[in-house]
Amino acid sequence: MNPFSRNRYEYIPTHLYYLPSGLIETLEDSRPSYVIGSRGSGKTTLLKALNWEERLENKWLNKELGGEAFRGRFIATYTKLPLVQLKAFQEWLASEKEVTHSLLFGYYFDLVSAETLAYSLGRVTNTLHFDVDLDAEEEGIREFVQENDYLLEGYKRKSPTTVAECHELIRAQRRRLERFAISEQPTGECLASMTIPVTGEVAKSFGKHMAKALDDSTNAGLSDKWHFKCCFDEAECLSQHQLVVVNSIIRTSNWPVSYVISFVGEPEDLSLTIHDNLTVQKADRSTIHLDGLSRPEFEELCDGVGNIRINATLETTHPNEGHEIEFKTSSVLGKLDLNAIVTDLVKRSEGPTARKLQTLAEDFRSSPWVKTRESEFAPYVEAYLAKKLNLDPPDSSLPGGKRAQASREFRKKFVASYLSICRELGVKKIPYAYANMVFGISDTCVRDYLAQMHQIFEKAKLPLVDLLDGGISWEVQSDAIRNASIEKRQSIKTGDDVSNPERVRRLTIALGELTGVLQRGEPKTVTHLRSSERGLFHFGEPLTDGGSDDELYSILKDASEAGFLRLKRDGKQILGFKVHASMAPAFGFSYRGAYYPVAIQKSDLFAILQTPEDDELVTIARRIASRLLAGRADPDQKTLFPLEDGEALFDDDD
Repeated sequence: MNPFSRNRYEYIPTHLYYLPSGLIETLEDSRPSYVIGSRGSGKTTLLKALNWEERLENKWLNKELGGEAFRGRFIATYTKLPLVQLKAFQEWLASEKEVTHSLLFGYYFDLVSAETLAYSLGRVTNTLHFDVDLDAEEEGIREFVQENDYLLEGYKRKSPTTVAECHELIRAQRRRLERFAISEQPTGECLASMTIPVTGEVAKSFGKHMAKALDDSTNAGLSDKWHFKCCFDEAECLSQHQLVVVNSIIRTSNWPVSYVISFVGEPEDLSLTIHDNLTVQKADRSTIHLDGLSRPEFEELCDGVGNIRINATLETTHPNEGHEIEFKTSSVLGKLDLNAIVTDLVKRSEGPTARKLQTLAEDFRSSPWVKTRESEFAPYVEAYLAKKLNLDPPDSSLPGGKRAQASREFRKKFVASYLSICRELGVKKIPYAYANMVFGISDTCVRDYLAQMHQIFEKAKLPLVDLLDGGISWEVQSDAIRNASIEKRQSIKTGDDVSNPERVRRLTIALGELTGVLQRGEPKTVTHLRSSERGLFHFGEPLTDGGSDDELYSILKDASEAGFLRLKRDGKQILGFKVHASMAPAFGFSYRGAYYPVAIQKSDLFAILQTPEDDELVTIARRIASRLLAGRADPDQKTLFPLEDGEALFDDDD
C-alpha cells in the first residue's frame, strides 16, 4: 500500500492530518487570518483542521490535537465559497452604485457566515459533545432576534427560540436574497422588501449572544471564553469589489467572531475596505504565505505529512506492531552528493570527456580547499568549475568570515557545474536524486513532494518497512522523480486547475526548455557558469493588471496559481516570473529552480503563445537561449567572491 497518495483533499474519504505547530497556532488564535498559496500547498487541509466536525470525528486529527477537539475554546465552520452564487451577485449588481453593491453583497456574505455558525452550533449541541443550558440558549436566541428583528420580515414560521430554529430563520433570509440575485430582479424591489443591516452585523450579533450562552453553560472564566471562526475556502473566486466587502467585514469584526479566508495566489489588495479612511492593517489580521515557507519549515512540513501517512499505513498493514515510526525524508533518500552521481556517470562513459574529467579531478585533489570536503568521491564538480572559469578555490589565508563567504559563493556554482558536466558527457536524462533535490523540486508545494515520493515508492518496489531503511539507488530515485515531473507537465492538458490550459502548456514547455538551455549552457560557452541558474525572466518593466498586456498578465497569473510558474510580484504588478522547480527534471534545469534574472522580450512570449506544436516551441526556446547566452553576463549578478561579508546572492538551502 502506497502511503504517498496524491489525491486531493476533496477525493479522500478519511483525511490524514499533520499540523505544523506554528501555522495551526496562528490559525487557532482569535484574530482573523488570510491563508495564501498555490494549488496543492495545503490550504484546504489547514482550514478543515479548524472545523469542529473534523476535530470531533476524524481520529487522525483528534490524535494530532491530543484528544482536545475544542482546543482553543472555539467552534469553527468550513465553507467552500459558492462560485455560481458569487457570479450571480456579481452580474446582478454590476451596474449598481458602489454603496448598493456593498450593502447587498455584504448582507449575503454576512447571512452565509451566520447560517454556518448556527448550523455548526446546533450540530455540536445535538450530538451531545457538550451541553448548552436550555435557558441560556433560549435567552441568547431571544436577545439575538430582538436585536435583529428585521430577520422576521416575510418569515411565516414562529419566532425562533432554539439554535436550530434560528438556523432556519437565517437560511430563509439567505435564500430569499439569493433568489433576488439569481433571477436578477430590480435591486429597488429587494431594498424595498428587505431591511439591510450594517455590513457584518448579523454574524457578529449571533456570535456575541451564543458565545455568552456557551460561557454561561460551561462556567467559562476570563481566560477560557468561547469564540467562533468562519472559515471560507477558495476566496480567489471573489470579484475585486466582493473582496473589498469581505475585507470590510474582517476589519470590523471583533470578539467572539473571526474569519479565516484562503486564496489561490496573491490577492490584489487585502487592505482596501468600503469605509473611507479605514484599511485592514497587519495588526488587524494574520497572513500565512504557504508558498513562502522557509526551507527548514517546508522540510518539517513534508516530514510531518509523510510521518502521519506512513504510520497510518503501518497501522493497517502491521496492526500488531504497536509502535510508531519516525519518518524523515533525508534518512530514506539520503543526503545529496553531486560528485557521487558524477562518479558513476564518468565510470559509464568511455569518451575523451570522461578521461579529461578524471584528470581534472585528480589534479584538483591537492587543493587545500578540497581537504575540508565531506564527500568521499573525487571533486569532479569543483574541478570542472575551477577549470572553466580559470579560478582558484577560496584562499585559505583569507580571514575566517571572508574565507567562509568565498567558499559559499564557490559552492553556489556547483549545480551549474553539475548540469554542464552532464551536457558534456552526453547524458540525455540528467539525474535528480536524494532528499535535497526532492525538497527543491517540490518548490514549497506539498502536492509535488507527495507526487515524487509516490513515484519513488512505486519504482523501488519494496515493502514499506524496507523502504524506510533507505538504500534506494540514485538511479531508481531519478527515474521516479522524472516521472513525477513529466506527469505534472502532461497534466496541463486536462485543464483541471487552468482556465486556459493550451496557452499555459505552450508557455510552460517553451520557458522550461529555455531555462534548461540557459542553465546547462552550450558548447564552448561559459556564460551559464558566470551567471548560473538563470531563468528569473523579466521585461525591464512590470506587467500590470488592466494594462495593455492584460491577456499576458492573466496567463502568467493562471500558470502561477496552477503551480507551473512562480511570480515575483509587487501588489498588482508582476515584476518577474520563473518556471516552477517541479518542472526541472522534465526540462533539465536546476532542482532549485532559477535564481538570477534574465531579460526576455514580450515579442518572444507572444510568439510562444501563438505556436501550437511542441517541436516549434523547443526551437523558439533554443533560439532565444542562443541569443541570451551570446551576450555578456547579467550585470545584476554579483561577483563570484564578494569582498564584504554578508554579500550572499541567496540563502544557501543546502
